[in-house]
Amino acid sequence: MTKGHLKMLAQKTHDELLKEQEVLETYDECAQLKHWSEWKPQVELVSYLDGRISGLVEAYCLIEYGEASEIQVSKTLNEWFCSE
Repeated sequence: MTKGHLKMLAQKTHDELLKEQEVLETYDECAQLKHWSEWKPQVELVSYLDGRISGLVEAYCLIEYGEASEIQVSKTLNEWFCSE
């Protein structure tokens, strides 16, 4: 897998994460109408997507920089996604 492919997958996953977070916010606004068991899967999906992004960025950092330290991964995440 190339660096470009990893970055593309991370971006697609990030886009999906944003969409799912919007759904979760809707659930949160209606929390009194829903039982926790009804929106727990959404919380788990958002957590999974967030973890997947981190894993893809770690792989990218290993290829690009030869390391995937917490600082390097955090810096790369910020460069890719915090400028939005």
